[in-house]
Amino acid sequence: MYGAYAVGAPLGVAINDQQGFAGISVVAAVLPIISLAVIANLRALPPTANRRTPFYKVLGLVWGAGLGLALSSVGFGVITAFIALMFASHDWGNASLAFTAFGLAFIGARLFFGHLPDKLGGARVALVCVLIEALGQLLIWGAPTPVIAYVGAALTGFGYSLAFPGFGVEAVRRTPPQSRGIAMGAYVAFLDISLGITGPVLGAVAGAWGVDAVYLVGAIAVASSVLVAVRLLISAPKGTQHV
Repeated sequence: MYGAYAVGAPLGVAINDQQGFAGISVVAAVLPIISLAVIANLRALPPTANRRTPFYKVLGLVWGAGLGLALSSVGFGVITAFIALMFASHDWGNASLAFTAFGLAFIGARLFFGHLPDKLGGARVALVCVLIEALGQLLIWGAPTPVIAYVGAALTGFGYSLAFPGFGVEAVRRTPPQSRGIAMGAYVAFLDISLGITGPVLGAVAGAWGVDAVYLVGAIAVASSVLVAVRLLISAPKGTQHV
């Protein structure tokens, strides 16, 4: 998914230069249809007769990790919603490369360090990675040049990449095995909630104090998830501590 972010933004710019917005619309309509062919031969999983934990109970088990995800997702949200506006306000151009920097750093972190949440513990990894993400947000906020903004976007992507599974590991460990599918669904819902709130709320911030200010708010929100990670670390279920 994040590879699509990394490639899609500069590809969209190239298509727009050649074919305009109509060309982008055609590509956006055709690509999902192609995906149907890719999944056509996937086998359906048989249903299970195991008794499921009610959703509201699962939500009560994962809300702490979900809150960490929601706060750390603000950094992702402000990249997708406001980075192009910020570049336009500074007359920098090439805002699509910020998406590429974010996406490549996200993928690189998953490829080389994706094992760390299982090895070291999700809360510990999330604790470090949200600080990296917050640093990236601060760099974008104070960026004097587009290069610094690209570096900030990359740090945001790197940190968020491992914060996501870090908090996710903690969510899964707090639920019974037969309910871990619904637990992940409840956990990821916090991402959707965060993105739904980030746009309009920080849009108001941008209108009042300028588009750069959303990255300061983003840094504060992301850094706040440190408190969530510490709480999860302290309250880790027995048998899940890592050394």
